[in-house]
Amino acid sequence: MAQRYYVLNESGGINLPVANNTLYTAEMDFGYQASVLVIAFYDAKGDAVTPTSGTITAEVSPIEGQWQAPSSGDAVISAVNVVAGLATYTLPTFLGPTMQARITLSGVTGAVTCKSYFWRM
Repeated sequence: MAQRYYVLNESGGINLPVANNTLYTAEMDFGYQASVLVIAFYDAKGDAVTPTSGTITAEVSPIEGQWQAPSSGDAVISAVNVVAGLATYTLPTFLGPTMQARITLSGVTGAVTCKSYFWRM
């Protein structure tokens, strides 16, 4: 059965501040062969919005001290492609073992918070 691992804020919650920051998931179960990143942005009311600029970089760690880019899909996502309603980015897909994942938000504007998770299967 697949498992969803949310990217967490500094308090352990799933509502992430939109700021230049690198945020991490909890440690992941090795019993899966692949994962994909999903992300969405929200305004102050909690409604889905499309950012006006910025990037999201997703990476996974197969072993302590090493981070890797996706096996396929967008290695760096333009935030303007995380469209509310119908996103146009290609899901970053990672193959192989993963012990933890992270996203880096850079220069994202037009949103207040976001939620993101890695779907392990």
